[in-house]
Amino acid sequence: MRHRIANDGQLLEIDVFDVPSGLVLLEVELRSEAEPVRLPDWVGEWREVTGDPAYFNASLAGRGNTVPPW
Repeated sequence: MRHRIANDGQLLEIDVFDVPSGLVLLEVELRSEAEPVRLPDWVGEWREVTGDPAYFNASLAGRGNTVPPW
């Protein structure tokens, strides 16, 4: 399920997965790579996974549907 939320002039796209269970990814649409990411306080603990092969679609689909280790 994808949720789109406007936040401080940026678009947050939050993907909540049924499979693998427990996986939630937040993507921020930026106008340029130099634009700073502004996350709301309710996001809580997070980690950057851009470029992490464990979170590529092909990896998630092929690893027995488990959430990659945090």
